Amino acid sequence: MNRILLKSIVFTVLFSACIQAQWVKAGINGRGAQDIAAKDSLLYAISQDDFFSSKDNGATWDSLSSFTAPEPQHILFLNDTIFVYGHWNIVADTVAEVKPCVLRSDDGGHTWKTILSGRMGIGSMTISGRTLFCPVGPKLILKSTNYGESWDTLSFTTPSYAQVDLLFSHNKTLYAAQFGNGLFKSSDEGLSWKDISGNLQLPGLPLIFANSKYVFLEEDGILYRSSDDGESWEKFEIPVEPRLSAYNALAADSLIFLTGFSKGTTKIKVYSANINGTEWRDITAGLPDGIILLPNALAVKENCLFLAAGSDLWKYDLTQLLASQLLAVENNPPAVNTYTLSQNYPNPFNPATTISYTIPRASHVELKVYDMLGREVQTLMSMEQAAGSYKVQFEASHLPSGMYIYEIRAGNFTKNGKMLLLK
Repeated sequence: MNRILLKSIVFTVLFSACIQAQWVKAGINGRGAQDIAAKDSLLYAISQDDFFSSKDNGATWDSLSSFTAPEPQHILFLNDTIFVYGHWNIVADTVAEVKPCVLRSDDGGHTWKTILSGRMGIGSMTISGRTLFCPVGPKLILKSTNYGESWDTLSFTTPSYAQVDLLFSHNKTLYAAQFGNGLFKSSDEGLSWKDISGNLQLPGLPLIFANSKYVFLEEDGILYRSSDDGESWEKFEIPVEPRLSAYNALAADSLIFLTGFSKGTTKIKVYSANINGTEWRDITAGLPDGIILLPNALAVKENCLFLAAGSDLWKYDLTQLLASQLLAVENNPPAVNTYTLSQNYPNPFNPATTISYTIPRASHVELKVYDMLGREVQTLMSMEQAAGSYKVQFEASHLPSGMYIYEIRAGNFTKNGKMLLLK
C-alpha cells in the first residue's frame, strides 16, 4: 500500500461516484440547457422555457416550473433565493422587441416574480454580499439591497460611453468590462471605479472567473491570474493548438476549466489545467463531432464536471483528474490497525500545515476545516480510500489568522482537532 500526500483539492462540494471517464449525457428531459448551477445538495438547470432540479447529481431531473417567455440564460443564488435573468424574446425583428428581464423565486424555483424588465442592454448580473448589481445600458448600473424589490441607479464613471458588458464580484470587489475598452474595479459597491487594465491585452471581452484565492481572466488564448484584487496580474500562455476561442470558464481551488471552440472550427473543446496555469489537458472525449454545440455554462458537483451545451447537458467524471493530483511519498508502510487523526504539523502554522490520518479498512473519508463558529471553511478530502496512512496539506494563505477546527469522518469514526493560523 502506498502512503500518499494529497494536495488540497477543493470544489466546494462533496465527491461521489460518476461512472464514466468521459462526457456522457445528463439531459434535462430532452431539453436544451442554457445554464446549470449547484447549490447545497441540488443541481439546477434551465432550458429555453423550463426550470429543473436534480437530487441525484444529474441522473434524473424534476421540472419545477415553466417560464411564460423564452430565453432565460443564467442562474444566481442569494441565500435561499434564486434569480434567473436573460434576454427574453431574443428572436426579434428589431432591437426594440428584445426585452431583458430578471426573475426571482422565493420558493425554490416553483414560482417566479419579475423584478426587472424592459430595460435595454442588461449585461452580466452579479451579486456581492447581499447586493444585486445589473448593468442596463451605457454608463448605468442598477443596484438593489432588497432582493430586487427596488433599484438604485449608479453611474459607471469611465471615459468610454460603451455598454457595460460584464459584471463580476469576488471578495466584495466588483469588476466591470466593456468590449475592447478595458477592465475596471470598484471597492465601494460601484460608487467609484478604477481602471486596472494596465498591461493586460484585452482586445475583446475577457472571461472572468475566480476561486477563493485568485481572480482569473482569459482573453484570446492568454490566461491572467491575480491574488491582490486585480492590482497586479500574472500572465500564462495557454499551450493549445489550434488556439481556443473560449466561451466559458470555471475555477475550483486546484483546477481550472475552459470550454469553447477551436479557432476556425465549430468543434467544441474542453480543457483543464492546474491552478498555476500549467499541465493543460484536453478532456473533450465523449462530446459529439460534427454537431454545433454552444458551451453555455460549466458547474462542478460531486466530482463531476457539468457542461450546459445548448442542445443538451453533459457530465464528465473527474476521478482521473483528481488522481493526477496525488503524490506518492512512501512505499510499503506498516499495517494499519485502527482509525487515527494526528495533530497537524506544524502548529501554529503559516500558511500551510499537514494533517495525517490512518484508516484500517476501505472507507469513504471526509476531512473538513471549520472556523470557531462551526462554519465550513474548506473540504480537504471527500472520497473512497483504501486502508492506509495518509497526509493532506491544508493551505490557508487566503484565510485570516485564528483558531480552526479540522474534522475527519470515516466509517463510524469521527474525530476533530484544533489548529492555529498565525500570520
